[in-house]
Amino acid sequence: MPTITNLRIRDVRDAEIIFHAVALGILPMRIKRLNDDEKASLRSGHVYVWPHGYTDPLGGSTGDIQRFTEGRSWGPSKARDSFLLYYEKGEPAKPSIPYLGARLIKLTYSVHVNSPDGQRKKWHLNAYFIEATHDRLETVDDVPALRSVDPPRGRYICARASGTRRPSARDQQDADGNEGADDEQGPGDMRPPSSPCRAEATANASADSASGSAAASGSGSTYVRLAPLEYLQNSTPRPRYPVDEELLRSLHRCAL
Repeated sequence: MPTITNLRIRDVRDAEIIFHAVALGILPMRIKRLNDDEKASLRSGHVYVWPHGYTDPLGGSTGDIQRFTEGRSWGPSKARDSFLLYYEKGEPAKPSIPYLGARLIKLTYSVHVNSPDGQRKKWHLNAYFIEATHDRLETVDDVPALRSVDPPRGRYICARASGTRRPSARDQQDADGNEGADDEQGPGDMRPPSSPCRAEATANASADSASGSAAASGSGSTYVRLAPLEYLQNSTPRPRYPVDEELLRSLHRCAL
């Protein structure tokens, strides 16, 4: 069964709420691969949270999730901040997988989880939707059980170093086992997700700017303040050394 159904993920905050609801036991974690019936019943609004590399203690072919497969063919990914978007490529190859009349879009997001016991784990979120009906799905604000869920700051760290960099093939395999270049376009009705990685980069840039300003006004700093342009234009240049003058004259005579 999915972690939650009939839901759309608007931004990173929504994803963190889902992750934390799973950590609190409010929503279930998906710890097994989808079986054939579950692949056939995949619908818009289904959201799955699954742990990377989890091994089923009972063994069997459903354990040890390294990739999350749905029995569908996906095109190359498009990076949207810390998310990846994949588009279904036409009708499913397997007759047992129904075509929904419109191609599914898969949104994936990966985090490192800093658990209270000091262990660091990697979790993934897969959300599925159809572009035409995306806005009809519920949000976390519409689910009573999720309204009071408040993820602790720094508990769920995006697994990509930057919200703006192109994901590598390894990143995409970690998320869902699909490879490809980032040449697809995102859904027009999806709000661009905010990114903690991007926010961190912005904060660092602001801090660097503030540090530079402080260095300019502080005493004993290595910051070099340039002279105003007006001063340089009105000042008389210092004469060159006689040796330099003679060398420049020689070069000029050679050029003639």
